Amino acid sequence: MCYTTDIKKVLVTLAVVVLLAGGISAAVFVFNNGAPVVENQSGDSAYQSSDNDEEPEVSTAEVLPKQHEEFNSQEHNPTSSETTARELDAHISLNQRLGEKQRIRVQINKIVTGKCVLTSGEYSESVEIVQNPQNSSCMGFDIDLSKLGSEFKIVVTADSGESKTLSSAAQ
Repeated sequence: MCYTTDIKKVLVTLAVVVLLAGGISAAVFVFNNGAPVVENQSGDSAYQSSDNDEEPEVSTAEVLPKQHEEFNSQEHNPTSSETTARELDAHISLNQRLGEKQRIRVQINKIVTGKCVLTSGEYSESVEIVQNPQNSSCMGFDIDLSKLGSEFKIVVTADSGESKTLSSAAQ
């Protein structure tokens, strides 16, 4: 066996990884104008400003009237309809019979976490909401036809309190 070729492959791979890490570090440093990343009191990562960063001076006379106007504006005084539960934009994206199972998928047009609960007669099943790059979806339901009635209901509830009730007939 020839171990020198394997060692060369490992060394070349290691060199490429080191070069990529160095390039990423340099890009972050340049993007941040040389300021190091620090943790603030709330535990969030933040960029520490460098000494040459100038913050614009703002007088309280400019800030206070604007805050007062915003607080008294209609958008900061919720109406009774705004204080009720918010509804998610969700829909059944797939409702298809596959052999002896019914496959049901739900798409949520927002990135959220939470649960989806399907009920049909006495049958009930709960799945988590999964986050996708641009939206979310219920993990999915594949239900035996013997458990599923002719109609079903899915309640999608986000951890934020938003919800949507969907209902459909089995296909």
